[in-house]
Amino acid sequence: MATMPHWDEQETALLIEAYLKVEQGEISRKEAVAGISKLLRDRAISAGYEIDSAFRNEDGIAAQFSKLQRLMQRRPNAELNNMKVFVDMVALYHNEPDRFQTILSGAKESSLKKKEDIFFQWLVADSSGENLSSLQEAYNDAELFAKKKGMVKSSLDEVSSFDKVEQISQILEKDRLFRLFHGRQTQNIVYILDQCRQFITEKEESAQAFVENKDLTAGTENGDVENPAEENETSK
Repeated sequence: MATMPHWDEQETALLIEAYLKVEQGEISRKEAVAGISKLLRDRAISAGYEIDSAFRNEDGIAAQFSKLQRLMQRRPNAELNNMKVFVDMVALYHNEPDRFQTILSGAKESSLKKKEDIFFQWLVADSSGENLSSLQEAYNDAELFAKKKGMVKSSLDEVSSFDKVEQISQILEKDRLFRLFHGRQTQNIVYILDQCRQFITEKEESAQAFVENKDLTAGTENGDVENPAEENETSK
């Protein structure tokens, strides 16, 4: 089992971006915490780490979000009890925005690739011997179609909604020119989108089960500590 990774520059850049979206009113703090938690956990799994329930979970992300907020707002003594990578990346954001954007762009590209890797790892494990190279080609074709239709900005990996994938699939199946051009490959493209829907459904069910189990566990524990060991969450 690989050693649990500490926070790095790319993870911190993603957290800073999430903080900025909250400050600009694009998303709520709760949405930011949940999104970053899922993203960083998926990145670690794709990188080969065996993570536990505490790794980058929502409680830990919420604690780190508060620490980052103090740094971003340049509050007095914000550097105390804060990770060096947070201090350095916030300074980079304020003083060298171009370098910060380069790190953030790299983090996003890496995250999208990891999401695709996770999907295909799941697909191979769950498939019945379909030709992987043909399915990867079908995935790319579906992605290109969605981009041309303005349904995604850069990648099919952006889509995390069952309904969104369903919409892409319905539009694609009604596009006679697309089906004529791709011929028999259309069947693989439709299959890939169907698998995307199933993948999203399983992820949502897994996440819901985790939340329910977490609530059940919390209900059996004593104590009213809101954020236990918040200041010790430097690697969660």
